Amino acid sequence: MCACESCFVRASGEARYRPTGQRLVRLKDFSLTDELWAKFAIPVGLAFFFRSSAADAVIALYPSPLGATESQLDLAAWEELRAANPQIQRLEPDAEALLVNRDSDPARHVIVPIDRCYELVGLLKTKWEGISGGAEAERAIDEFFASIEAEATTV
Repeated sequence: MCACESCFVRASGEARYRPTGQRLVRLKDFSLTDELWAKFAIPVGLAFFFRSSAADAVIALYPSPLGATESQLDLAAWEELRAANPQIQRLEPDAEALLVNRDSDPARHVIVPIDRCYELVGLLKTKWEGISGGAEAERAIDEFFASIEAEATTV
């Protein structure tokens, strides 16, 4: 499979070979309260959300030492989040995700290409130690978000 720019443009209309998103957007004034986060029932502070056309629903996943773990998403909570943050209403299905890191101070919220989320999942699998991930995993998460934010536009 070729990944040159011409083939990228040519394949963008084909569902099977659809490219991932390209936007990197740091969401500066993102609204996500502790109460709303609790409604998602995600057991960690790091997760990503994307619209799956195959499932015809929004999917929530979080990195774990075993890979990307799906969390059953309360769709009413997702709609509440979308209503509070119009920036995420235009997420491109299967191609872009909302990546949330509530473990950092301040919390980080970015729109990223879906492959960057899986890049983070793979990175954490290689750095994970013990039950909570360890200092090396925390450092890897901070460096990952710093690199994303260095490339991202801010809205």
